[in-house]
Amino acid sequence: MRLWTIQERSFIDANVAEAAIGDWDRTPQNWRQYYAWMAKQWTARVGRDDMTVPIWCWHSCNGIHEACPTVGTFCMLMGDWDYYAPKMVVLELNVPEEISLLSSYSRWNQAVDDAIDHHAETIDGDQFDDMFETPLFKHDLDDIQAVIPKIERSWITRKWLLPACDAKDLDWELPCRKFTKMPEQEFRS
Repeated sequence: MRLWTIQERSFIDANVAEAAIGDWDRTPQNWRQYYAWMAKQWTARVGRDDMTVPIWCWHSCNGIHEACPTVGTFCMLMGDWDYYAPKMVVLELNVPEEISLLSSYSRWNQAVDDAIDHHAETIDGDQFDDMFETPLFKHDLDDIQAVIPKIERSWITRKWLLPACDAKDLDWELPCRKFTKMPEQEFRS
């Protein structure tokens, strides 16, 4: 299954000799309980117990099946483009389907927002269980996200650098396939 993920270059450089797993120290502290909820969903739905910290990926973006992320996708996540872009790399992955849990990105955000609004310790699974049900697109511009337990080096098919420019000059519709390919020598073996 083709997926895309955005990761810090330092995380990939340090961890992808063979495989990289998620690291709680690299997750936002105030979101850890929601990441833990998603990890439990992965374990229950995928039927494996080797998930530590979920690694977030995209399967389909902007309401288009298997469409890669765009500048707009990344801007929604990162906020401060000028700060984060030089530190990040986009990876295209070929991941075994059986270890990928797909869900609606908009429903995930609604679930997290609901938990935050109600000062809840975790997500109300009964209310938001439909994020895992097909059709996964819940509206025309929804994205389909995936969580996986690790990134194997052999799964990485392409790597791109995020465009280094002022955020106001960015083309939000520019797909990641049009970004500058990351030179192989900049990616440790």
